[in-house]
Amino acid sequence: MTMKFVSKVPLIFIVFFFLFQSSNSSNLISESCKEILKKDPTLKYDLCVTILEEASSKLQPPPNNLRDLAGLSIQLCKSNATNVLSIISKFLKDKSFDQNVKQCLQDCSRFYSASLKNIDIAMVAFKSKDFSKASINLGASTYTPLACEHTCTKQKGETSPLTRENQVFSDLSVMSLYFVEASSTS
Repeated sequence: MTMKFVSKVPLIFIVFFFLFQSSNSSNLISESCKEILKKDPTLKYDLCVTILEEASSKLQPPPNNLRDLAGLSIQLCKSNATNVLSIISKFLKDKSFDQNVKQCLQDCSRFYSASLKNIDIAMVAFKSKDFSKASINLGASTYTPLACEHTCTKQKGETSPLTRENQVFSDLSVMSLYFVEASSTS
């Protein structure tokens, strides 16, 4: 009887530990997303929380401070930019798009490629605690979706085929920038 109790104690402790960690991570994410929203009301709160919670659920241990969230959000930003480039590549092969849209997509491809380089520089700078350099490079990436949208919609009647992707990247880059800047003061 005592053996059964003793063998269950560590298991119970482990379960509660991971539940506590997960709860702390969710609270950190929720509060951090609220803080970002105060600085940038265009950010989608639900998107912020959902993306970070989903990504952090795959990490052990989950993020437990702003620096962890900064590293995670930079990785998410890079992954998203890579995904947008893949979507652009598929769109460029689509024969239903006219030449104006294809030109816009080529411009957007250049913008997102440059952003990937900036994100890589930002990640290296962040890991070496050069928060200023990381912020500058992430800040440059925040203009990518705006430039892409503008390029695609500058002609009357044209709409961007990347509006949704641009919005998600915009939110991710703002989140990354916020977390890096907040990490520099914590």
